[in-house]
Amino acid sequence: MYSLQETNKTLRVLMSSDMLLIDHAIRDTTSFISRTGTKDCSEFKIILRELLANAIEHGNRLDTHKNVVCEITPFSRDRIKIAVEDEGNGFDCQGIDLSLPDDPSQTRQRGLPLVNAYAEGLNFLKQGSRVEALLLLSSYSTECSKDEKGIVLTPSGNITAATVDRFCEDIAVLEDEGDRLYFDFRNVEEVDSLGLSALLVFAKASLKKKPSLHLEIQNLSPSLTKMFQLTRMDKIYHMS
Repeated sequence: MYSLQETNKTLRVLMSSDMLLIDHAIRDTTSFISRTGTKDCSEFKIILRELLANAIEHGNRLDTHKNVVCEITPFSRDRIKIAVEDEGNGFDCQGIDLSLPDDPSQTRQRGLPLVNAYAEGLNFLKQGSRVEALLLLSSYSTECSKDEKGIVLTPSGNITAATVDRFCEDIAVLEDEGDRLYFDFRNVEEVDSLGLSALLVFAKASLKKKPSLHLEIQNLSPSLTKMFQLTRMDKIYHMS
């Protein structure tokens, strides 16, 4: 048993409890979210695969006469709800431990903790036979180039709590690169307090090593320009 139904921006997958069907579901749901404008990502596949495997093995006890329902609902280009429901008897979801095991040799009890680690939110309904995970997708990326002025880093996407770690990794390698560093923010819409802190820490560390370093942020939107002025970031970075 394997069927697809698409209604009201939701893809519904009905499948029997067969592990071999998981790859089919991953393929069809990935194609669906791509068509609706949501960016494909590995986190989506990890969460869905683990939820389906958990429903088949632990919910339906590998009984191929029982079905699993999967519903994928993109709320926007960067938010997806993944719901998986089995026909089992449920479990005590109130006392479940969602922490990843410290013992690397432990082979079990990694599925739901892994889902919890990747998901923004995780809810258990119908006594645990239905699990809903909310996934926040990151559309962040960067390009680095060099021209006659110096090194230019061009981020694309928001620099917020969801992406700041990657942003820090990208800018950390620039500390010893050249005498003039430029950040082109033409493709950045939002910067939160963590993003501002990352820029501040980078500037302090870089200027300590090289006091004559020129730091400049270009192509800020009007709202970000105001934010940088309010937070006095324009005293550290040149703005153009």
